[in-house]
Amino acid sequence: MNNCMNIEYYYKNIDPFGEATKDYIAKKIASVAKIVAVRDVNIEASRRKDGLFYLNVIVRAMDGSEYRATENSASVHASIDIIEEELKSQIRRDTL
Repeated sequence: MNNCMNIEYYYKNIDPFGEATKDYIAKKIASVAKIVAVRDVNIEASRRKDGLFYLNVIVRAMDGSEYRATENSASVHASIDIIEEELKSQIRRDTL
């Protein structure tokens, strides 16, 4: 699914994501890419001592802009859902 853009994953204290999770993340990033041309994406994932997942996502646009969102949540899916909306909000504010 992530054939249109480069998504790099960095893991700390967590097993690498399976294909289903990576596809879900790629789908969410693709929705962000509908409002800005995405060059590449870095995703840092870890599990905190309290059991929550930590995700830090950096989206670099073709025009050189950079957008970043971080979320701690009970699941990777919940975190990426929140991050997707935050990134879209940042991009909309930046492009007004």
